[in-house]
Amino acid sequence: MSEEYPMTFEEFDKRVRELLVEGYSKKEKEDTLVCLDILLEEDPDFIKNLYSSACGYYDRRALNWETIFEDGALRARPVSTLRMLC
Repeated sequence: MSEEYPMTFEEFDKRVRELLVEGYSKKEKEDTLVCLDILLEEDPDFIKNLYSSACGYYDRRALNWETIFEDGALRARPVSTLRMLC
């Protein structure tokens, strides 16, 4: 993997979490974040693996690589994956 990505892991993690609960009511946000905590207890590297996948697309210049770290792509890939699980 390249060392130069449009987002660090920390930025990616924060933005994916924000987008995950975007537009949710307070109760939905709380429930979703509890679910995410449980998921990450079971697989602490889950979001890291999503980041690694995005970095891989970026490195290979695959699937709209230029936009892979923008909100639309984050909603389409990591956020939708998390929403299926939570």
